[in-house]
Amino acid sequence: MAVEKFTKVCTKCGIEKSIDDFQLNGGKDNKYRKSRCKPCFEEYRKQWCKLNPAKVASIKLRWINKNQEKMQSCRKNWDKNNPEKLRQKTRKYQASKKCAAPSWAKVEKMQEFYLMAEKLTKETGTPHEVDHLVPLVSDFVCGLHCEFNLSVIPRNINRSKGNLRWPDMP
Repeated sequence: MAVEKFTKVCTKCGIEKSIDDFQLNGGKDNKYRKSRCKPCFEEYRKQWCKLNPAKVASIKLRWINKNQEKMQSCRKNWDKNNPEKLRQKTRKYQASKKCAAPSWAKVEKMQEFYLMAEKLTKETGTPHEVDHLVPLVSDFVCGLHCEFNLSVIPRNINRSKGNLRWPDMP
């Protein structure tokens, strides 16, 4: 008769811990545990994310594209439960748009992008939005709200990319 093992030694910190202190590996059977305890694995995950921002963004984008309904439901739920934060976020974006609009920008040309987004939404049934190629607000770069910085893309792609990517990004 085999005796079940209720403890395991972490390969990182070397401490023997309860089996519950180790995450399931997530394979087909989901019966195996990771070799690092939860705190050590979380430390490793944070380091890996810092060193691989492009891979993290790619993984997030893949997940978002696979789980669009779930994302939309979560977003609606968050909006409903956080009306003050949503208003603040909207005001901040609108203010940044105002400050980012140069006097030489052609409003009629910019309006064409918004009309095109409406038209594509009606024709395809897929919501489209006007995207700023170079984000208006970002830790890395700030673009202008003008006709040269606009494009029309599907809403899910626009919302998933955030302000982390732009053309000719280093």
